[in-house]
Amino acid sequence: MGTTFEMSMGIFGLTLLLAAFVMGNFWGRGQHVMHYQIMNFIGGFILAWYAFQLRNWVFATLEGIWGAFALANLVICVQARVKGAKALPPDPKGTNKGVSNKLSKSTKSN
Repeated sequence: MGTTFEMSMGIFGLTLLLAAFVMGNFWGRGQHVMHYQIMNFIGGFILAWYAFQLRNWVFATLEGIWGAFALANLVICVQARVKGAKALPPDPKGTNKGVSNKLSKSTKSN
């Protein structure tokens, strides 16, 4: 089953992943926030290490891939912050406003 240290690290990694999941689902746009990606990255790799210690290769692979994707998204968030751009995608309502105004003007003229 593992040592007390390994079990504690597994619980810590699981807590980070669940906290990131809750943050992403209840506060919206969580996946574009740097804290979310940091929690996913650390939690995923801690759980991958924990599964490796238990010789659970399927779980180790899953969590390793999870952590790798979180790392890639973290790099994207950092690059966006360094460039001064927002890490959040534009609001769909704000981007479509100009299009809908043009469409309403063209339909009024017909």
